[in-house]
Amino acid sequence: ASGLEMAAKQERMVAEERVLFKTTAKVIHDLRSPLDSLQIASECLSSKTFDNPQEKQAFDLLQMATQRLKDIAEELLTKKKKAETKIQFSIHKALADLLLELESKINSKELTVKKEFAPKDFTFWGDQTEFKRAINNILTNAVEAMNGRGILTIKTELTDNNGIIRITDTGGGMPAPILEKIMKGGFSYNKTNGNGIGMTVVREFVEKHNGKLNAQSDVGKGTLFEFQLPLDADQTNFPAT
Repeated sequence: ASGLEMAAKQERMVAEERVLFKTTAKVIHDLRSPLDSLQIASECLSSKTFDNPQEKQAFDLLQMATQRLKDIAEELLTKKKKAETKIQFSIHKALADLLLELESKINSKELTVKKEFAPKDFTFWGDQTEFKRAINNILTNAVEAMNGRGILTIKTELTDNNGIIRITDTGGGMPAPILEKIMKGGFSYNKTNGNGIGMTVVREFVEKHNGKLNAQSDVGKGTLFEFQLPLDADQTNFPAT
């Protein structure tokens, strides 16, 4: 390809990105109003006493999902700077929120979600919205890989310098060459409508926060994804759970 062809291709890509951004901004802007209504409605219900545990769990899910949608919408619309989106947040609380949302969507009684959290919670200084998006992508992929049957395990571990999150499924697994392609992003496996964007989002989060992402998969046995996140020196503000 000539230099002119390359330049023309690059110009087309830039133009497409501009159109995509404008479209995304418009959609997110339109979503803010109903999201505000959802939040107002959930706040009105917050004073209600729930006698039924299932109703209380459904209400908690509504509040958590609404707030997460608002956080994503704000991030996409305002394109906040990196420093402005970083906060110190509880890893176990963030994971528990995601699992509550995930379990509400699991219809099969043959699929079990196991939490093996470290005795002590730990905090992470970073972008919580991006963290939840990255972890949720792995959780969703794991559930899809098991086709309604198996065990999804989320395990945390605290080391001297890192917080470790391991997500293991008992799905069909994949060959090493396929896993290598998936880890690079932009490639999907055994998905009708997959585009590989999910893993690209995961990698971007890990790289942005100076973490590490490891994975291993055995065909017929399942897949493990391991996040290693560098921690703040001060981890004394969370008691043992």
